Amino acid sequence: MPYADPAKQAEYFRNYRKSEKCKQVEENRKGKRNEYYQTYDKDHPGRHKPYYEAHKDYYSEKGKEWRLNNPEYQSEWRSKNREAINAKRREARKELMITNPDLAKKIMRDGQLRTKFGISVKQYHNMIKAQNNTCPICKNQLAPGTGNPVDHDHKTGKIREILCPDCNATLGYFNDDIPSMQRTIEYLKTDGIAGIEEVLNAAR
Repeated sequence: MPYADPAKQAEYFRNYRKSEKCKQVEENRKGKRNEYYQTYDKDHPGRHKPYYEAHKDYYSEKGKEWRLNNPEYQSEWRSKNREAINAKRREARKELMITNPDLAKKIMRDGQLRTKFGISVKQYHNMIKAQNNTCPICKNQLAPGTGNPVDHDHKTGKIREILCPDCNATLGYFNDDIPSMQRTIEYLKTDGIAGIEEVLNAAR
């Protein structure tokens, strides 16, 4: 070494790169590089931010492309780091509740609507607007915000409309049993038990 014959020199480097010694050297170099950059990043916070901001769209597209091509990696990574991810989210929510409680509540409500009903806060408000901001049962004005319940079919999960809390509770008590509701309507049309005065007087 050095070899006069280029072919022998190329063969030597090929074998060397396959050797355990070479792998160990590369691991050491990699470790030192990572340690250096980690220390440098701590001493120079935000050094990547201007470059990232200038190329945000590019990195966003590359990230989406990579996630689409590597779904199994994401799933595996989330499974291994679920506790850390959840802890980080909880801390972020606590901090946001202090710095911007209105935004925090909006984000939490959006997550609830997406998880339970598959709609966003924007779609929720669009539904209310389509209902002329009124409850379809009692025809009263719905309260502002996102606190009005989303009525849905408990068997199929299909959402129907946005109700006021009282009407939603009433449907819940009836358990969506239409015959019971019809009997209730018929009952309200009557004056009660025929001869109620006699029944009451007999019990004295």
